[in-house]
Amino acid sequence: RCEGMALDVEATSLRFPTRQELLRGRRPVVFTCTLDCAWELRVIRATSGATQARLRGYGRAGVPVSVPLRGRGVAGSVRLALSLTHPVNPGDPVVRESRVLALGRRVRYAE
Repeated sequence: RCEGMALDVEATSLRFPTRQELLRGRRPVVFTCTLDCAWELRVIRATSGATQARLRGYGRAGVPVSVPLRGRGVAGSVRLALSLTHPVNPGDPVVRESRVLALGRRVRYAE
């Protein structure tokens, strides 16, 4: 840890699943961090902005991260939001969001 140092992390090779992939039941969010990172993935209701599900973890610089959406049931229109920060010397958080995914029926993501 360095006092006063703030490192900004970027996501490379970020891929959110499509609506069709989610409806088929299995599709992870995949990304790579430019530096070691702490990440948070949220499933957000597009209409109200309420968080329906939240997953957290850590990634190593340059190593692909695959976040499975297993066991998360959601319905309606949602967005996926990925937030990244450096775990030791955090700079400004980087947030990337998917398009609105109109799922309609309740979807349970497979393992």
